[in-house]
Amino acid sequence: MIYIWKVPAYDKRKSKAEYERWLSEKAHDLLWQVLRNVYQIKREKLVYKEYGKPCLSDAKGIEFNITHCDGLIALVVGDRPAGIDAEKIRPWSMAAMRKVCDRKEAETILESERNEEMFFRYFTLKEAYGKAAGFGLSYPLKEVTFQIDFEKIECSRSGYCFSQYLIENEYVLSVCYEQRQEE
Repeated sequence: MIYIWKVPAYDKRKSKAEYERWLSEKAHDLLWQVLRNVYQIKREKLVYKEYGKPCLSDAKGIEFNITHCDGLIALVVGDRPAGIDAEKIRPWSMAAMRKVCDRKEAETILESERNEEMFFRYFTLKEAYGKAAGFGLSYPLKEVTFQIDFEKIECSRSGYCFSQYLIENEYVLSVCYEQRQEE
């Protein structure tokens, strides 16, 4: 299940670091609200796996992942490993694209009429994949590639399925789930 909340955007009345702390706290509050209301799980201690992915210490069979960006918090909860990432569509740099994308992905971005959106489609897929796989962004991003068709998303790595959403033409949200045998 995917949960999405619009929250106040950064307004420069606080420092960016204070806003990021507030977002993180709000995201965790919303996580516990969902876990309590949907799964009847009381606030448990979070533990962190090798690359920093949080999980519940005592609730077996419940997997979750959180993301937040300027003005948005999203959460995925289910019974299998998953990753979620959201980004506000904004200008990006060629250096960032060269770090994140392979040649074919870069060509697709540069040829797109909505290249800012397309860059964040690729970036959020790569981050959601890394989170689902359990190693975050500590892998060579250019080595995992995607083909984005608005009907289907194909990944160069097997074992995962993907969904992607454009929210209010302002955010790109990507979700990655570990595939089940029957999928």
